[in-house]
Amino acid sequence: MIQGRFVLIRPPRGLTAAGLATLGTDARAVGQVWHLPGPPTGTTRALLDLVAVQAGHPVGVRSVPKLAVRALGLINPMMRGLAETSYQFDEPFVLDTSRYESVFGTAGTPLAFAVAATVAWYRTRPGTS
Repeated sequence: MIQGRFVLIRPPRGLTAAGLATLGTDARAVGQVWHLPGPPTGTTRALLDLVAVQAGHPVGVRSVPKLAVRALGLINPMMRGLAETSYQFDEPFVLDTSRYESVFGTAGTPLAFAVAATVAWYRTRPGTS
């Protein structure tokens, strides 16, 4: 299903826009920093396990040494960008959305739902199955 491609797991269309619309129209949001609600923090392996269930086959994982990514960045702008942001993957990335949820009463899209919607969307693309 996703061999050789990067796939972004995203909430179904409209849910992110709804959160942004709330922040743009509610006076309680003015002058503050907000994180839109999302699923609980999990491991990459757990995410790929969800993708594998929806795809109907195992999803492989390979790591590439940072030095190799930097070398590839000399000829590929996408890899250069990945090398420049690799520090973001050195530690768990956790966003606390509890303040948004307590003020606006909205929870994030469950990850399993977002993965299922993303895989279903992907399958509608030409050349995919």
